[in-house]
Amino acid sequence: MRPWMVSVRAGDTYPADMGAVTTGGRVAVRRLEYRALLPAVLTRDISPAGAAEEPPAPRSARDWAVDIIFFALAVLAGLTLYAQTIEVNPDAPPGLRLADLASGLVACVALWWRRRWPATITIALTPLGAVSTSMGVAALILLFSTAVHRRLPVAAAVAGIFWLPNLVYPLVWPEPGFPYLASVALGTAMTVGVTGWGMFVRARRQLVFSWRERAALAEDTRHRQVADARRAERARIAREMHDVLGHRLTLLGLHAGALEYRPDAPPEQIAQAAGVVRASAQEALRDLRQVIGVLRTDDAGTDGEMPLVAAPTLADIPGLVDESRRAGIPVRAHYQLTEPHTATTSTAHAGYRTVQEGLTNARKHAPDATVKVLVDGAAASGLHIEIRNRLPAGRPGSAGPADGAHRRGTGLVGLTERVRLAGGALEHGVTADDEFRLYAWLPWDAQQAGAASGTSVAPAAYRRQFAGRLGAPAADAADVADAAREKGVASERRGTAEKDTAVQRGTAVDKGTAVQRGTAVERDTAVKVEKDTAGRDAG
Repeated sequence: MRPWMVSVRAGDTYPADMGAVTTGGRVAVRRLEYRALLPAVLTRDISPAGAAEEPPAPRSARDWAVDIIFFALAVLAGLTLYAQTIEVNPDAPPGLRLADLASGLVACVALWWRRRWPATITIALTPLGAVSTSMGVAALILLFSTAVHRRLPVAAAVAGIFWLPNLVYPLVWPEPGFPYLASVALGTAMTVGVTGWGMFVRARRQLVFSWRERAALAEDTRHRQVADARRAERARIAREMHDVLGHRLTLLGLHAGALEYRPDAPPEQIAQAAGVVRASAQEALRDLRQVIGVLRTDDAGTDGEMPLVAAPTLADIPGLVDESRRAGIPVRAHYQLTEPHTATTSTAHAGYRTVQEGLTNARKHAPDATVKVLVDGAAASGLHIEIRNRLPAGRPGSAGPADGAHRRGTGLVGLTERVRLAGGALEHGVTADDEFRLYAWLPWDAQQAGAASGTSVAPAAYRRQFAGRLGAPAADAADVADAAREKGVASERRGTAEKDTAVQRGTAVDKGTAVQRGTAVERDTAVKVEKDTAGRDAG
């Protein structure tokens, strides 16, 4: 990047004394050289906020002071040199004397425009240097300004033109005792010295200005990064609220709907449902308070990501499934995890949220269907999660709700993004068996995450390992209980059996309760239960 050019993002504002050129969504801010290299610019606020508050001025008080000093110095030095020259050459023609004074006066007046047109003025006055002594100091100041306010090629060319009158001046105004070559050498040394000094001043000012410019841009970038981080944190909070509160509120809706639909249910069942409602409400309130606390802390200006709730692990998945079972959702679960504590935190968190989202969707859209959960994980194959449930009757080929309100949900979209950020892949859709299937693969460690980066599906080798174990998972106690009911085996139950409730499109529907205190459950009532129903505790 050249010293006089800086690229910034579109939308940034900079002082009006900089020329702005827009190209393809980027803004190239090119400083006007004769203004950007003013000494006063180095003391101004060049940040976007400062530029908006302070209108640019052509010259500052310091610039005016420097110009006045240079003008006075040029006039006094010019008159002194003129007097010395006339003293050495008393026989000089009157016309030559008048031309000398006029040239000096013009050069001194031209100093007021030395910043705006330094090269033009210097070149225009250079021929007068061959016959004028009084303009010597003014001409050197103009050459210095050219070296400061113009680039090296221009300054070098002007310096070469400026040097030419040195070949003629000793012949017009000869000085006894001072050889011609010595006069030319002195003029050459002064030209090179003044030009080099001006280039040094230019480089120094550009360096200082670039430092301040970069500092201002870095400060603005830091503020943008902080704002982006806060937006990302709020998005994380929104995802967490959806995952946590959505799960709790679904349980609330399920049991509240059951209480509304069966106000004449036995007191024990009403008390049990009310207890689940109370516990879910308390958990939701606790999570909500933690989220609000993080929001307040973020508004107070605390940097850094703060945990919303205790990060769940793979060991918490059975508790999540049991919670759904206690809520009356039939769940068949199979776990095959090898050293789950060795999985990365992001994998454990994403795996827990995947199971939670799958159970929540099943409760919302297919409340009367058995949910089959399979969690398989090891360091060699990664973490595989599969959740299946049969589609509700009357809605073949659709895994979503019938009403448009629920169809606008973004749970699976957010879950897909969460799994992707953890380095995994997520698939969902309807199978040929008219089941809705949610499948996720997550890397067990950083090495697997690197191998799977850039893919939208689980690596084929890991999928084959998972499919090999998918054929006949070991049946748990819930599977045995389901098989007994489907065969019509009567079992003695003590107490009142928990009723099987289901919510279809937000309305709780009682699927029927087989209750006989101290007697066997009737065969025809047991058949009404969904064939894969599992996990319900006997009262």
